Amino acid sequence: MAEHNVARSVGLCTARIFKTLFWLTLMTAANQTAAQTQPWQTFTACGGLQFDFLPAAANSTKAEAAPAPAPLVLVVHGGGWSSGSREDYHGLQSWLSQQGLASLSIDYRLAPAARFPAQAEDTRCALQWVQQQAPALGIQPDRLAGFGISAGAHLLALTALPASAAKRSPVKQAALRCVVLHGAPTDLLAWWRSSSDDMSGPMSQRRMLMQLFGQGADQAEPAYRAASPLYHVKNLSFGSGGPRWLLLHGEQDVTVPVQQAQRFTDAIKAAGGQAELLRLPDTGHIGFGTHDRQVAARVSRFYQDCLKK
Repeated sequence: MAEHNVARSVGLCTARIFKTLFWLTLMTAANQTAAQTQPWQTFTACGGLQFDFLPAAANSTKAEAAPAPAPLVLVVHGGGWSSGSREDYHGLQSWLSQQGLASLSIDYRLAPAARFPAQAEDTRCALQWVQQQAPALGIQPDRLAGFGISAGAHLLALTALPASAAKRSPVKQAALRCVVLHGAPTDLLAWWRSSSDDMSGPMSQRRMLMQLFGQGADQAEPAYRAASPLYHVKNLSFGSGGPRWLLLHGEQDVTVPVQQAQRFTDAIKAAGGQAELLRLPDTGHIGFGTHDRQVAARVSRFYQDCLKK
């Protein structure tokens, strides 16, 4: 129970930050009219999983002149793969709505009841569902993006990348145009090896990975490699076909070291892709420290630039 409460508090903390950013956006937009209440919809798909959908706000100052269909952001929650909920990020979804973006926050099967790759399969299924339901949702299936937090950022990165190839191969047009990863573990093998062998704490890296895989990296090295986004990048050539990446990572993060984000960013660039790492000097694994406004502005600009027609 204590572990669930700690992991859940991580999601709620980040959700509160985005709720604050949402209201800051409303207050500082001088020419913006009062926000209209948008209809939330909950869908059940992918074997009983639930997804919360929020359309783009009709009165958003960021919205394009033309009405829907709008771009959509797929939101994947964190929680160490073992807890968390799609509902943790309604604040983020409200903020995205005011940027002229629809969003879908998803649930996925949780460890240890469901071992990897169940979580990645569910995230890919959610993306496929969005593409299939695009006309009914009023969104454009070729203008999709993602926002993942911690464990959710790991799953989103896997979803945005094709499976590893035996030799270097070009990436065709990606389903996700752009991806924001916050606090993402991208090399699970290195994460296991660099972490303490003390698994008593709820935020223990090895504890989370043991729940996810059922065994340690020493016993399941191929599985850890296959589940690591970094290893998927090494045999890819992005060119103009891959997604654009924005990584947000606290330099004081002791749960997921910032080197995880740096190595992934460097690998994407080496493969010909577009990636940017925004390092937050006074920030740990949760939240954005004193950089809330900077992050909000950068994420908004990133999506608007990437999701242009």
